[in-house]
Amino acid sequence: MIVVSNNAAQAIQGYLDKHALTSRVRGVVGRVPGEPASMKPSPRLLLDAMGTSPASEYVFLGDAVRDVEAGHAAGVPTIGYANKPRKVRAPSRSTSRCYPWRKHWRRSSRTDIT
Repeated sequence: MIVVSNNAAQAIQGYLDKHALTSRVRGVVGRVPGEPASMKPSPRLLLDAMGTSPASEYVFLGDAVRDVEAGHAAGVPTIGYANKPRKVRAPSRSTSRCYPWRKHWRRSSRTDIT
């Protein structure tokens, strides 16, 4: 797993360290300092994370419309994750599916999420 965020890489790494998650993450890609145009919905951070690997080798999970937009712009299969009830309909502007946390992830063993 690679964490891609509009937050600073140092802040992401601090969170991972604090919660003993560093060993579960292969990499961290945060916003480019001084380059706000690099932030999602720009595909830049996702493209940086993928390097030279094809987009088909990845799945992007995001919790905001800008994440879904960035995933589509990068050509990555994208899942919209609605971590708040108001977000369930937000990604409907795109072709991605949006799954509410309680309904599809926590109480279910769904494996057909695409």
